[in-house]
Amino acid sequence: MQNFAWPNDLFYIQAWSLSIEEWFYLNFPVLALLFGSILVKQVGKKYTLLTVIAFYIVVSNLVRILMLAFSDTSIIAMHQTTVFRLDSIMYGVFISWLFTFYKDIVASNAIRYCLFSIPILLLAVLLHLKFVLVAHPSESAFTLELLLTPVAFCLLLPYFIFKEFKVPKVVHLFVTIVSIVSYSVYLNHYFVLISVWPHFQPVSAIQGIGMFLLLCIAILLVSIVQYKLIEEPFLKLRDRRVL
Repeated sequence: MQNFAWPNDLFYIQAWSLSIEEWFYLNFPVLALLFGSILVKQVGKKYTLLTVIAFYIVVSNLVRILMLAFSDTSIIAMHQTTVFRLDSIMYGVFISWLFTFYKDIVASNAIRYCLFSIPILLLAVLLHLKFVLVAHPSESAFTLELLLTPVAFCLLLPYFIFKEFKVPKVVHLFVTIVSIVSYSVYLNHYFVLISVWPHFQPVSAIQGIGMFLLLCIAILLVSIVQYKLIEEPFLKLRDRRVL
């Protein structure tokens, strides 16, 4: 509840997205059943689910725009507030919907989607830079970025799912390790940053880049340890069959 309908609390600050995730898992089945009770007989299960997906995406974006236009709530507060970000996971659900019902079409057009995603992703990056680097950041730009970024990554996904890649073993090993411990990285990165940052203040770009790389290595090592000691044992418990 720490960021349900208000700005995120400083306690365990990076967990703001966990609240969004858990609330999504709670309310999505309820809304899906509600929409299903009304629409399934008319349009079938496939398009009922698509209606629910569209509802989440349209309503969330519309609410953010209206709040920005007619209230004093900032987009900084909204982007980590659960009720304003319930569309976040729905973009992934939409991709899953496409893969389920139109897999062949998606696979055959994966390269086109990838090429189309590049300008959208670049625009999202430019909007982000405009928000974080200028003296008077544009909240409207950041609002649009919250829509464009997940759309761009959704368009990228088919290419990386359906295309076979041949990479050196070292690259494959590195990507595999990072993928496995990515959740631990998410949990740990902020604690490593606040522990190390006060003791290192770079005075040049080279020092800043070097410090960034060292921080990445430190976060990765801490996350690997946490994964081996905590996450992996619990995953084994989860996967174990109990008669």
